[in-house]
Amino acid sequence: MRTAERSDFPMGASFERVSASWHRCRGMQLDHDLDPPLEPVTDSQLRTLLQRDARLAAVARQELEMMSRAVADTGHVLVVIDDQGYIAAVAGDVHHAGDTLRRLRRGVDLSEASFGTTAPGTALADRQPILVRRSDHFLTQLRQLECLAAPIFAPGGDVLGVLGVCSDQRPLLPGLVEMVQSAVLRMERQLLRELGSPKILRLHPHPYGLGGISEGLIAVGKDGEILGTNTIGAQLLGITQEGAVGRSLDGFFEVSPLRLRPISNGMATLRINEGLSVAATLVEAADLERRAVRVGRLPEGPGGAGSRRSDLRLLDRLTRREIDVLHHLDAGLSNLEIARAMFVSEDAVKYHLKNIYAKLAVGSRLQAIATARELKLIR
Repeated sequence: MRTAERSDFPMGASFERVSASWHRCRGMQLDHDLDPPLEPVTDSQLRTLLQRDARLAAVARQELEMMSRAVADTGHVLVVIDDQGYIAAVAGDVHHAGDTLRRLRRGVDLSEASFGTTAPGTALADRQPILVRRSDHFLTQLRQLECLAAPIFAPGGDVLGVLGVCSDQRPLLPGLVEMVQSAVLRMERQLLRELGSPKILRLHPHPYGLGGISEGLIAVGKDGEILGTNTIGAQLLGITQEGAVGRSLDGFFEVSPLRLRPISNGMATLRINEGLSVAATLVEAADLERRAVRVGRLPEGPGGAGSRRSDLRLLDRLTRREIDVLHHLDAGLSNLEIARAMFVSEDAVKYHLKNIYAKLAVGSRLQAIATARELKLIR
């Protein structure tokens, strides 16, 4: 098996993981020359699946609509599979895709047991994001595909499903990794809101990260118990999502987040036991989508504006494509002009801008340019 070089890919795909998937496929007696089973389940079974996957489909709907606009006319197909591997939703540019992707529909089984090594099926099997290039696919007939996928975790740590992007007409578009990761984080955010917890603790190593896509979120019950977290929240606590549920929130911090008196515009600094100091704010669950109050301009001197550039390592990292968009913004280009300059769709530019605004904690193009200059991201 020849595995493509992927040292520049940040989602953790590796020779070892693809090899492990191939080993599982052989253990399930799959044949390399097997025709991909593209027939969906029966109508009766499909109705049952659609009812069972209604929550997943509802959470994914808005993200699929936005991503579909970004990949318009590119032949890229978006797919959401449930926790058993069955397709719950298909979107994207199906019209310009090849025969295999055009035939994907709800109720088709994309699990490893059925399709062998693919990004959606393998991400479901090992609960990690992955890129699967052409020759990495176990089934010979799928080796014209390139696909990437990331699991969608419920607040209690269960894998609710997987979001994937596939192409069989051209290489995967630049920026899709960030697009998939951001979409999954927003879906996890929505799932956390649905817990109905009275309070949510927002955490980030840097105050400017609060309210952004990569903040940690912890749903807190009325007695201070943890009802669930997003993946980033669990990572900051140094525990799995499953292990956090039911534990007392106070047990993870040197000072209780429920008793700490907030400072600096509603924010406080908390130290996780033997871990990071993080910016934090405790909000009503209904207020989660309101942007966190940002700290004012950092004062001059130690830890102030003079050290802000070194604090960048604590901010959400801007991708190369987002930096490119910032440079075009600084040159005064419109969204359409940026899209033409970068050979992407105008919706893809809007998607990058949305992520830039969240990462820089700004609300306009002018603010993005000013902040980027201040942080030495553009000259």
